[in-house]
Amino acid sequence: ERVCDLYALANIEADRAWFLEHGRFTAQRAKAVVAAVNELCGELRPRARELVDAFAVPERFLAAPIIAD
Repeated sequence: ERVCDLYALANIEADRAWFLEHGRFTAQRAKAVVAAVNELCGELRPRARELVDAFAVPERFLAAPIIAD
């Protein structure tokens, strides 16, 4: 459930400018989405290895640097 929430919110976060531009979000709501994504990442961080294993991510990709947009 938390992974699903994170997926949905991360997609909304990625498009938050559209939501703001079209009046679907207030600035406060957009900030709340960002905070929720950060909170979910913190909750899921201790289970990161389990999630990687569950999605069968190849070992060679685990050493790849994470690049933020």
